[in-house]
Amino acid sequence: CDGAHNSTTIVDSSGSPLSTTCYGNAKLSNVQSKWGGTSLALLGAGDYAAIANGVGTDFGGEAFTAEVWVYPTSLVSFAHVLGKWGLTGGCSWHLGIGAGANVVAEVTASGSYDPSYSGWGAAAITVDTWNHLALVLIPSVSTKVYANGVAAFTMGAPAGTANLPDLLTIGRNPNGQQFTGYIDDVRITKGLARYTADFTPPGAA
Repeated sequence: CDGAHNSTTIVDSSGSPLSTTCYGNAKLSNVQSKWGGTSLALLGAGDYAAIANGVGTDFGGEAFTAEVWVYPTSLVSFAHVLGKWGLTGGCSWHLGIGAGANVVAEVTASGSYDPSYSGWGAAAITVDTWNHLALVLIPSVSTKVYANGVAAFTMGAPAGTANLPDLLTIGRNPNGQQFTGYIDDVRITKGLARYTADFTPPGAA
């Protein structure tokens, strides 16, 4: 994440920048950083960041890649890292860390839970270390989830994702499932499956 230490203003360096709002005590910190000198610090209950609903966060029937660097300082039964989860229930997609340091993900076209499009895989996410996570959907073909460049699991692929009118949240979902630690270099690519096989995680922002 780009920005000044202790700031709540997060700079989106992409070609199509989106506005990100911090909630709770979420803020940029130079205590840990993968790139750029600061990362998003989420160290207490209620700390998260969010991007408003819009064409940049709705994928419809397009492929997409969601990836992020995470530095967890603790692990819980489920920690939401990144995704679009309905305030009134339902989910478009999400990526998180589960019990046993596993990676967890879900992608749905209807907005309702479907076990065909939800899964988890052993990934050995490490506490107090930077880990790279990626979720890649090719509609009606495959959904793959990677941890540190290695495929953790593959699951069914819906024809697209539900366009829920909700925030894209980073670090916490509406159910209060909280990630604790630092998050850096969130990158969401609409219309492109960046990874289709094991890869070396990005070496720069």
